Amino acid sequence: MFDCKIRLVINIIYKLFYIITLFFLVSCGFVLQTTSINDDYINQYGINIEFNDPNSTLSTEINKTIEYYSLRKSNESDALTIKIIEDTVVENIFSLSVQNIPIEYEVNYKARYQIFLGDQQLIETQEIILSRVYTFELGSLLGKQREARQIERELAMDISSQIFRHL
Repeated sequence: MFDCKIRLVINIIYKLFYIITLFFLVSCGFVLQTTSINDDYINQYGINIEFNDPNSTLSTEINKTIEYYSLRKSNESDALTIKIIEDTVVENIFSLSVQNIPIEYEVNYKARYQIFLGDQQLIETQEIILSRVYTFELGSLLGKQREARQIERELAMDISSQIFRHL
């Protein structure tokens, strides 16, 4: 009899623990970010992109995103405008060997942008800085240069998707 009551209490405690844990997981505010673009809204007004450097990797990735989602471009004054204020890539030495030779480099990609709808500023100046480290080997210099460019493209793609998440 006493053994059954202990098991019942332990079962109740386990169930309460699971319920409380589930409550905390649900209420923690975790939200899955999506890359869905409200294309109805954008196609109604059109989208305009102003680049500080139209030949940069970020501008290429933003244009690919616009093409992928089949968004309507527009130069009209009431269009949704993404203004890229700054778009820079910097490569720094991340670590050195004992012989003072670089063995790792860090690629930093920095972008600042604003979003307007006509004359109204929807999103104030935002800054995104992403970085990634890659190893450097003097013997495979060409391969490492390609790897650095690939990392730059990947970072630009990530920045582009973050910008479009604001829309």
